[in-house]
Amino acid sequence: MALSDKPLAKPSGILLSEHENHVWEQAIAILKKLPFLEVKYNNLIGKDLSPSLERAIIWHDKGKRYFIWQEACQKDYQLYRNWRLEQGLDSDDLNAKDFKQYETSCLKQNKSSAPNLLKAGLRHEFASLTYAERSAKQSLSWAEQTAIAAHHGKLHHKHEHRWKNDGNGFFYEHWKRLDVYSTNVGRKWLSTEALEKSVLLRFEFSAIRTLLQLADTRASREEGGGKLPTINSFTYDFPHTTKDGGLSLRSVQQSALDCPDSSISVLRAPTGSGKTDASLLWAKKQILGHTQKADRLVIAMPTRFTSNALAINIEESVSDTGLYHSSAWFTRFGTELTKEKRNEAVELHKLAQRLATPVSVCTIDHLLMCLTGTQEVHHSTFYFLANAAVVFDEVDFYDPFIQANIKVLLDVLKILKVPVLIMSATVPDSALKFYGINTPIIEPDKEVEPDRSLQLIGNIAKPTIDSDLPEIVTNVFWEMIEAGNGIVYANTTLSGLAYYNWFKANAPSETPVVFYHSRFTEPDKKKKEKYLIELLGKTAWKVRKAGGIAIMTQIGEMSINVCSQIMYSELCPWDRLAQRIGRLSRFEQVPAGICYIAIPTQEGDLYPAPYGTLKGGKWHPGRAILDTLNRIDNLLSLQGKKQFTSEDFVTEVNRLYPSPEKLTSYEAANQQDYRRLIQDNWMIVPHTMSDEDNAKASNWKARDMMKQETFMIAPPDSSDPENKEDKMSFPFPNYEAVRSYQLEYGVSCPNYLIRNAEKLGQIVRFPYTIGDDTETHHVHIVNCYNPDIGLAELGIETKNGSGGGSAKSNRIL
Repeated sequence: MALSDKPLAKPSGILLSEHENHVWEQAIAILKKLPFLEVKYNNLIGKDLSPSLERAIIWHDKGKRYFIWQEACQKDYQLYRNWRLEQGLDSDDLNAKDFKQYETSCLKQNKSSAPNLLKAGLRHEFASLTYAERSAKQSLSWAEQTAIAAHHGKLHHKHEHRWKNDGNGFFYEHWKRLDVYSTNVGRKWLSTEALEKSVLLRFEFSAIRTLLQLADTRASREEGGGKLPTINSFTYDFPHTTKDGGLSLRSVQQSALDCPDSSISVLRAPTGSGKTDASLLWAKKQILGHTQKADRLVIAMPTRFTSNALAINIEESVSDTGLYHSSAWFTRFGTELTKEKRNEAVELHKLAQRLATPVSVCTIDHLLMCLTGTQEVHHSTFYFLANAAVVFDEVDFYDPFIQANIKVLLDVLKILKVPVLIMSATVPDSALKFYGINTPIIEPDKEVEPDRSLQLIGNIAKPTIDSDLPEIVTNVFWEMIEAGNGIVYANTTLSGLAYYNWFKANAPSETPVVFYHSRFTEPDKKKKEKYLIELLGKTAWKVRKAGGIAIMTQIGEMSINVCSQIMYSELCPWDRLAQRIGRLSRFEQVPAGICYIAIPTQEGDLYPAPYGTLKGGKWHPGRAILDTLNRIDNLLSLQGKKQFTSEDFVTEVNRLYPSPEKLTSYEAANQQDYRRLIQDNWMIVPHTMSDEDNAKASNWKARDMMKQETFMIAPPDSSDPENKEDKMSFPFPNYEAVRSYQLEYGVSCPNYLIRNAEKLGQIVRFPYTIGDDTETHHVHIVNCYNPDIGLAELGIETKNGSGGGSAKSNRIL
């Protein structure tokens, strides 16, 4: 293969030498802004980071000098120059804005802006390894070779055919050597030290891999005229001060600062006690303290909905806060941004998805998922996680399945010397033994608590939208209407809908009634959360007597900062109930509160959904809810009121979880699958199923839950793709446009609803294509979405014999 003397980097006319310089400049800027990256690398691996990264950058694009690639690029550049002449422009002028217009023009004509490169049959990163090895006799480390091979995401078993076929098999030896090295390392350490060795090696390799990709992407974006999202360092100013300028700390916040210097600390404090600011003070100590242990903060929440609310809550008091998960973008920005601002926000969100922002809020599932190594982005997420301080804000102790996975995650974080703080109102003492923590649980000094009581009102038949509610329930609801405020917790969307319908039929028109659950689009969730806070949030109670009725499912248990004087809750495990009670008389302006507890039944037996397993079309209760039922029957006399404190809840949770749950064979096998993924996929991305949204990879899954399906509330528009404000242009130009459409108009629901929804005529399958790809994909379009109730009626037959949706969205087929 001959080499070109005047190599280009891109069809836009950027020279290869210029691009290489730009990439190194970006790398220097990143390391200068985040000096801890080099410190951590040296401490953990015992090597210097900069020299290795520099060698990878020097050689990463050298394969573009080969004649096959360079000739194709020059031809594509000439096509662009011809277009410039047709537009009356200087053919030799380099202008990023013009090149974007050229790409748009090609897209509109359904043709590629780089047709010759597409058919050249040569991946330049493959050729770069050959160039370094054969032409320059350069000896690169395994980590440097891996970074070069992976910097465009092709170090992946699904792309093995490219390595085998490109350049008539000229580069396949590189693939085979990398594959053998990866396999030998991943499989030979089947001992107690296996996890530690593979994790540390992955950290060494992912550092070079991640920083090369980040620097290369930022350089290319700047060359293309795009605005780069700023890479910032962590800052946090505690918002509460005394008159003399000192910190006005609550008990839990002082306890966070006093946490022992150990790898994992556990802080147990009541809901509403100031744990969020406590976690930020703890993180500041880890990041900006005398002995720096991290350079960023990752806060892991139980669910997306809790992470959404927390990120919005803290973003004014800390440096750039990123939300990891895919739907988070709409939570932060909705659909209100101009296209330019929208693009900037998307780029910032990409940093957040790699945990590359100073503060990143994500779910526990996302951290679990990134260790699997089943997507290229997992290597970046893993690397930035290794440089973080991590806060776990509440953990699902009633679920041994996910606890088994969290145990492995904590083991990995310990290997990486990542400081961890577990915060919870109800963490049981037994968690210390399960997690292998040697220091005792930290409990702050007691503060004055709200006056809260529980009252058991008895069994009720599982509510449905066609059934009348029993008097013991409606008596509570009338009490809420009279008081002007109330929170109702339903265990399922269907029972929540039944409660919502009752209030809409009986509450005065001036009393707002809000139904909040998971089956809304992301923009509508944002509106719901904002409205709930306006009605029942801290400011509402402070400036006036708050008013409104909120009917919520589990997504309203944590983080959303609302409060009522009267609460109704269906039975749930003690630790979940403690979170719900945290919204009762939460603010000092609210009088003493009471929570009425009902026990849903079906055919005389406890109806435990979702605190159990669904088998054969029937829900079977888990141990936690059964033990809670037995205890609450003994503790609360029927119709009798009993005052409950946070200490009482801790007592009950310790009674509920007296010792670590013994894993079933099913849970243990899933945990073993997780360890195997971590060890096997430390270097090369496997060709296996990887579902980020549902946190599943190959045979492993983060949670034992029913399968979900994303339903779309409107079909994509067949609009002009040049319409700058159109987010649903169709056919879709690329996968990113598909994701944008799905995130804005998609709603995730259990996929068992599909069959019933089809019978009721609520959904149709809609075909679509992406770009030049002729493969047809499908989405489910629903016609029963309602902004007030979301997809609560999906798959449900109402009294009139049809599917629900009496106030349907106007965005339907």
